[in-house]
Amino acid sequence: MNSIQLEDTKGFFIISLYIVFAIQIAVIVCSLLLTRSAYLNSRREGSVIVYMPKILNIYAVLITTFLSLPIFDIFFNSLICRNNDSTHGDSTCYRDIYWLHFLAGLLGTIFHTIISIGICLLFIDLNPHSTSPFAGPKSRINLVKLALKAALPLYIHIDFKV
Repeated sequence: MNSIQLEDTKGFFIISLYIVFAIQIAVIVCSLLLTRSAYLNSRREGSVIVYMPKILNIYAVLITTFLSLPIFDIFFNSLICRNNDSTHGDSTCYRDIYWLHFLAGLLGTIFHTIISIGICLLFIDLNPHSTSPFAGPKSRINLVKLALKAALPLYIHIDFKV
């Protein structure tokens, strides 16, 4: 069979790592394109530029609610490796092709942390009468939540016998 199987955890790990890494790159590119469009104040915006704020808004809602936890888990899984574990299969840790996975995990962790901190600081609805469930006064509690969302998968990967 040439399809993805749930028993193949090494293949699932590699696929999920690079899909999440590509999403981080796409978010950065979309943010740069939106910044460029706002800076140039162009009146001829394409349809892609019009829908980018909506897509980034959905991504920001997902990041502030639940998506950070699995993303950090995937990236930490590539950074912390043990030989012959169930995730990495028979690949040798920190040798050969694994360095590419390690680099993707490291850059992805850095990108995701920067994006998440930016979202936590900038993505807020200050209108207390808003119908949005994410409206509220500005506080730093989202940064504490983000730190906990990063610390939990890190602890699980370091102390895997829990």
